[in-house]
Amino acid sequence: MTKNRRSTTSSRHINSAFIGKGCIVALLAYSLSVAHGQDDIAIELESSDAQRSRDLVSQITQLESRIATIQSESGTFDPELLQPLESLAQIYIQAQNYESATELLDHQLQIHRINSGLYSAQQIPIVESALRMHAQAGDWNSVNDSLSNLSWLYQRNTTLDVETQLQGLQTLGTWQLRALEKDIRERQAYHLVELAQLEERTADIAQKRFGDDSPELSPYLYNQVLADTYIALAITLTSETSQDLMLLTEGIRSRSSTLSSNNSLLSVADVEAVYG
Repeated sequence: MTKNRRSTTSSRHINSAFIGKGCIVALLAYSLSVAHGQDDIAIELESSDAQRSRDLVSQITQLESRIATIQSESGTFDPELLQPLESLAQIYIQAQNYESATELLDHQLQIHRINSGLYSAQQIPIVESALRMHAQAGDWNSVNDSLSNLSWLYQRNTTLDVETQLQGLQTLGTWQLRALEKDIRERQAYHLVELAQLEERTADIAQKRFGDDSPELSPYLYNQVLADTYIALAITLTSETSQDLMLLTEGIRSRSSTLSSNNSLLSVADVEAVYG
Protein backbone atom coordinates (compact mmCIF):
# COMPACT_ATOMS: atom_id res chain seq x y z
CA MET A 1 0.00 0.00 0.00
CA THR A 2 2.81 2.42 0.91
CA LYS A 3 4.62 1.65 -2.31
CA ASN A 4 1.52 2.35 -4.40
CA ARG A 5 0.98 5.66 -2.59
CA ARG A 6 4.59 6.68 -3.28
CA SER A 7 4.21 5.73 -6.93
CA THR A 8 1.06 7.86 -7.23
CA THR A 9 2.81 10.80 -5.60
CA SER A 10 5.70 10.46 -8.06
CA SER A 11 3.26 10.47 -10.97
CA ARG A 12 1.76 13.72 -9.72
CA HIS A 13 5.22 15.27 -9.74
CA ILE A 14 5.93 14.16 -13.27
CA ASN A 15 2.48 15.16 -14.49
CA SER A 16 2.92 18.65 -13.05
CA ALA A 17 6.38 18.88 -14.55
CA PHE A 18 5.18 17.98 -18.02
CA ILE A 19 2.11 20.21 -17.84
CA GLY A 20 4.27 23.08 -16.55
CA LYS A 21 6.75 22.68 -19.39
CA GLY A 22 3.88 22.49 -21.86
CA CYS A 23 2.36 25.75 -20.67
CA ILE A 24 5.68 27.55 -20.85
CA VAL A 25 6.31 26.32 -24.39
CA ALA A 26 2.80 27.23 -25.47
CA LEU A 27 2.93 30.72 -23.95
CA LEU A 28 6.30 31.34 -25.55
CA ALA A 29 5.02 30.24 -28.93
CA TYR A 30 1.93 32.38 -28.48
CA SER A 31 3.84 35.56 -27.63
CA LEU A 32 6.20 35.09 -30.58
CA SER A 33 3.38 34.44 -33.02
CA VAL A 34 1.35 37.43 -31.80
CA ALA A 35 4.37 39.60 -32.49
CA HIS A 36 4.27 38.30 -36.06
CA GLY A 37 0.49 38.42 -36.43
CA GLN A 38 0.05 34.64 -36.28
CA ASP A 39 -2.52 34.11 -33.54
CA ASP A 40 -3.99 30.98 -35.10
CA ILE A 41 -0.62 29.18 -35.13
CA ALA A 42 -0.04 30.00 -31.46
CA ILE A 43 -3.45 28.66 -30.46
CA GLU A 44 -2.82 25.47 -32.42
CA LEU A 45 0.58 24.97 -30.76
CA GLU A 46 -0.90 25.55 -27.32
CA SER A 47 -3.67 23.04 -27.97
CA SER A 48 -1.25 20.44 -29.32
CA ASP A 49 1.10 20.78 -26.34
CA ALA A 50 -1.74 20.53 -23.84
CA GLN A 51 -3.02 17.41 -25.61
CA ARG A 52 0.41 15.77 -25.35
CA SER A 53 0.44 16.51 -21.62
CA ARG A 54 -3.00 14.97 -21.20
CA ASP A 55 -1.98 11.91 -23.20
CA LEU A 56 1.09 11.47 -21.02
CA VAL A 57 -0.94 11.74 -17.81
CA SER A 58 -3.34 9.14 -19.17
CA GLN A 59 -0.48 6.82 -20.13
CA ILE A 60 1.07 7.06 -16.66
CA THR A 61 -2.27 6.41 -14.98
CA GLN A 62 -2.89 3.34 -17.13
CA LEU A 63 0.56 1.91 -16.47
CA GLU A 64 0.29 2.45 -12.72
CA SER A 65 -3.15 0.85 -12.71
CA ARG A 66 -1.81 -2.14 -14.65
CA ILE A 67 1.11 -2.54 -12.22
CA ALA A 68 -1.18 -2.35 -9.20
CA THR A 69 -3.57 -4.94 -10.69
CA ILE A 70 -0.81 -7.44 -11.47
CA GLN A 71 0.74 -7.03 -8.01
CA SER A 72 -2.58 -7.56 -6.27
CA GLU A 73 -3.39 -10.66 -8.34
CA SER A 74 0.02 -12.30 -8.82
CA GLY A 75 2.47 -10.72 -6.40
CA THR A 76 5.34 -8.26 -6.52
CA PHE A 77 7.71 -10.40 -8.59
CA ASP A 78 5.46 -11.70 -11.33
CA PRO A 79 7.19 -11.49 -14.76
CA GLU A 80 4.04 -9.87 -16.19
CA LEU A 81 5.15 -6.72 -14.37
CA LEU A 82 8.25 -6.31 -16.51
CA GLN A 83 6.64 -4.65 -19.51
CA PRO A 84 4.62 -1.95 -17.68
CA LEU A 85 7.54 -1.30 -15.31
CA GLU A 86 9.87 -0.78 -18.27
CA SER A 87 7.44 1.54 -20.05
CA LEU A 88 6.88 3.65 -16.94
CA ALA A 89 10.60 3.79 -16.20
CA GLN A 90 11.32 5.16 -19.69
CA ILE A 91 8.72 7.90 -19.18
CA TYR A 92 10.35 8.91 -15.91
CA ILE A 93 13.81 8.89 -17.50
CA GLN A 94 12.63 11.18 -20.30
CA ALA A 95 11.13 13.48 -17.68
CA GLN A 96 14.41 13.38 -15.71
CA ASN A 97 12.61 11.94 -12.70
CA TYR A 98 15.61 9.73 -11.99
CA GLU A 99 14.66 8.72 -8.46
CA SER A 100 11.37 7.17 -9.54
CA ALA A 101 12.99 5.61 -12.61
CA THR A 102 15.68 4.00 -10.45
CA GLU A 103 13.04 2.35 -8.25
CA LEU A 104 11.33 0.89 -11.32
CA LEU A 105 14.59 -0.37 -12.84
CA ASP A 106 15.58 -1.97 -9.53
CA HIS A 107 12.18 -3.66 -9.36
CA GLN A 108 12.75 -5.17 -12.81
CA LEU A 109 16.17 -6.48 -11.74
CA GLN A 110 14.66 -8.12 -8.67
CA ILE A 111 12.04 -9.86 -10.81
CA HIS A 112 14.71 -11.27 -13.14
CA ARG A 113 16.92 -12.41 -10.26
CA ILE A 114 14.08 -14.22 -8.52
CA ASN A 115 12.67 -15.83 -11.67
CA SER A 116 15.78 -16.39 -13.79
CA GLY A 117 18.77 -16.37 -11.42
CA LEU A 118 21.23 -13.90 -9.94
CA TYR A 119 23.33 -13.62 -13.11
CA SER A 120 20.60 -13.87 -15.76
CA ALA A 121 21.37 -12.20 -19.07
CA GLN A 122 17.95 -10.51 -19.08
CA GLN A 123 19.32 -8.05 -16.53
CA ILE A 124 21.93 -6.64 -18.91
CA PRO A 125 19.72 -4.22 -20.92
CA ILE A 126 18.14 -2.96 -17.67
CA VAL A 127 21.55 -2.25 -16.12
CA GLU A 128 22.63 -0.57 -19.36
CA SER A 129 19.54 1.63 -19.22
CA ALA A 130 20.40 2.57 -15.63
CA LEU A 131 23.97 3.25 -16.70
CA ARG A 132 22.91 5.71 -19.40
CA MET A 133 20.45 7.38 -17.04
CA HIS A 134 23.01 7.90 -14.28
CA ALA A 135 25.53 9.29 -16.78
CA GLN A 136 22.89 11.68 -18.10
CA ALA A 137 22.25 12.81 -14.53
CA GLY A 138 25.98 13.18 -13.84
CA ASP A 139 25.73 10.68 -10.96
CA TRP A 140 29.09 8.94 -11.37
CA ASN A 141 28.83 7.05 -8.08
CA SER A 142 25.79 5.26 -9.49
CA VAL A 143 27.52 4.88 -12.87
CA ASN A 144 30.33 3.01 -11.11
CA ASP A 145 27.82 0.75 -9.36
CA SER A 146 26.19 -0.06 -12.70
CA LEU A 147 29.56 -0.74 -14.32
CA SER A 148 30.46 -3.14 -11.51
CA ASN A 149 27.09 -4.85 -11.87
CA LEU A 150 27.53 -5.26 -15.62
CA SER A 151 31.06 -6.59 -15.24
CA TRP A 152 29.82 -9.11 -12.69
CA LEU A 153 27.03 -10.28 -15.00
CA TYR A 154 29.40 -10.77 -17.93
CA GLN A 155 31.81 -12.72 -15.74
CA ARG A 156 29.22 -14.96 -14.09
CA ASN A 157 26.67 -15.59 -16.82
CA THR A 158 27.34 -18.81 -18.75
CA THR A 159 24.56 -18.56 -21.34
CA LEU A 160 25.92 -15.72 -23.48
CA ASP A 161 27.58 -16.63 -26.76
CA VAL A 162 31.18 -15.50 -27.16
CA GLU A 163 30.42 -12.74 -29.69
CA THR A 164 27.82 -11.17 -27.41
CA GLN A 165 30.18 -11.41 -24.46
CA LEU A 166 33.04 -9.80 -26.38
CA GLN A 167 30.82 -7.00 -27.64
CA GLY A 168 29.51 -6.36 -24.13
CA LEU A 169 32.98 -6.26 -22.62
CA GLN A 170 34.13 -3.81 -25.30
CA THR A 171 31.18 -1.58 -24.45
CA LEU A 172 32.21 -1.76 -20.80
CA GLY A 173 35.70 -0.62 -21.77
CA THR A 174 34.26 2.40 -23.58
CA TRP A 175 32.27 3.29 -20.47
CA GLN A 176 35.36 3.00 -18.26
CA LEU A 177 37.15 5.49 -20.52
CA ARG A 178 34.18 7.85 -20.32
CA ALA A 179 34.12 7.53 -16.54
CA LEU A 180 37.85 8.20 -16.47
CA GLU A 181 37.17 11.53 -18.18
CA LYS A 182 34.08 12.56 -16.21
CA ASP A 183 34.53 11.08 -12.73
CA ILE A 184 36.41 12.73 -9.87
CA ARG A 185 40.22 12.72 -9.78
CA GLU A 186 40.33 10.34 -6.82
CA ARG A 187 38.82 7.56 -8.95
CA GLN A 188 41.06 7.95 -12.00
CA ALA A 189 43.40 5.18 -10.89
CA TYR A 190 40.44 2.88 -10.19
CA HIS A 191 39.05 3.35 -13.72
CA LEU A 192 42.47 2.79 -15.32
CA VAL A 193 43.01 -0.45 -13.42
CA GLU A 194 39.45 -1.62 -14.14
CA LEU A 195 40.01 -0.90 -17.84
CA ALA A 196 43.30 -2.81 -17.91
CA GLN A 197 41.79 -5.84 -16.18
CA LEU A 198 38.77 -5.71 -18.46
CA GLU A 199 40.89 -5.59 -21.64
CA GLU A 200 43.05 -8.45 -20.38
CA ARG A 201 39.98 -10.59 -19.73
CA THR A 202 38.52 -9.67 -23.13
CA ALA A 203 41.78 -10.57 -24.90
CA ASP A 204 41.86 -13.96 -23.13
CA ILE A 205 38.31 -14.73 -24.30
CA ALA A 206 39.13 -13.60 -27.85
CA GLN A 207 42.29 -15.70 -27.87
CA LYS A 208 40.32 -18.82 -26.99
CA ARG A 209 37.68 -17.94 -29.57
CA PHE A 210 39.88 -17.04 -32.54
CA GLY A 211 43.23 -18.71 -31.81
CA ASP A 212 46.70 -17.31 -31.28
CA ASP A 213 47.48 -16.67 -34.97
CA SER A 214 44.15 -15.23 -36.08
CA PRO A 215 44.08 -11.65 -37.42
CA GLU A 216 40.74 -11.26 -35.60
CA LEU A 217 42.63 -11.39 -32.32
CA SER A 218 44.71 -8.29 -33.13
CA PRO A 219 42.21 -5.58 -32.08
CA TYR A 220 41.76 -7.20 -28.66
CA LEU A 221 45.50 -7.46 -28.07
CA TYR A 222 45.89 -3.86 -29.21
CA ASN A 223 43.29 -2.67 -26.70
CA GLN A 224 45.02 -4.61 -23.94
CA VAL A 225 48.37 -3.00 -24.72
CA LEU A 226 46.71 0.41 -24.98
CA ALA A 227 45.15 0.06 -21.52
CA ASP A 228 48.55 -0.84 -20.05
CA THR A 229 50.03 2.17 -21.82
CA TYR A 230 47.42 4.45 -20.24
CA ILE A 231 48.58 3.27 -16.82
CA ALA A 232 52.24 3.85 -17.64
CA LEU A 233 51.50 7.33 -18.96
CA ALA A 234 49.37 8.20 -15.94
CA ILE A 235 52.21 7.17 -13.65
CA THR A 236 54.65 9.48 -15.41
CA LEU A 237 52.32 12.44 -15.92
CA THR A 238 50.28 12.87 -12.73
CA SER A 239 51.67 12.75 -9.23
CA GLU A 240 48.60 11.88 -7.16
CA THR A 241 47.03 9.47 -9.64
CA SER A 242 50.40 7.84 -10.23
CA GLN A 243 50.72 7.02 -6.55
CA ASP A 244 47.20 5.61 -6.45
CA LEU A 245 48.05 3.44 -9.45
CA MET A 246 51.24 2.13 -7.92
CA LEU A 247 49.34 1.27 -4.76
CA LEU A 248 46.58 -0.52 -6.69
CA THR A 249 48.86 -2.39 -9.09
CA GLU A 250 51.91 -3.07 -6.95
CA GLY A 251 50.71 -2.53 -3.40
CA ILE A 252 53.33 0.14 -2.73
CA ARG A 253 53.71 3.85 -2.41
CA SER A 254 56.96 5.18 -3.73
CA ARG A 255 58.87 8.19 -2.53
CA SER A 256 55.98 10.21 -3.69
CA SER A 257 54.71 11.80 -0.57
CA THR A 258 57.56 14.11 -1.44
CA LEU A 259 56.67 14.02 -5.13
CA SER A 260 53.08 14.92 -4.37
CA SER A 261 54.03 17.78 -2.14
CA ASN A 262 56.18 19.49 -4.74
CA ASN A 263 54.15 18.30 -7.80
CA SER A 264 57.14 16.50 -9.30
CA LEU A 265 56.68 13.84 -11.95
CA LEU A 266 57.95 10.31 -11.67
CA SER A 267 61.03 9.71 -13.77
CA VAL A 268 61.44 6.95 -16.35
CA ALA A 269 63.72 5.19 -13.87
CA ASP A 270 60.93 5.23 -11.29
CA VAL A 271 58.50 3.67 -13.76
CA GLU A 272 61.00 1.03 -14.88
CA ALA A 273 61.73 0.14 -11.27
CA VAL A 274 58.11 -0.89 -10.85
CA TYR A 275 57.14 -2.11 -14.34
CA GLY A 276 60.46 -3.18 -15.80
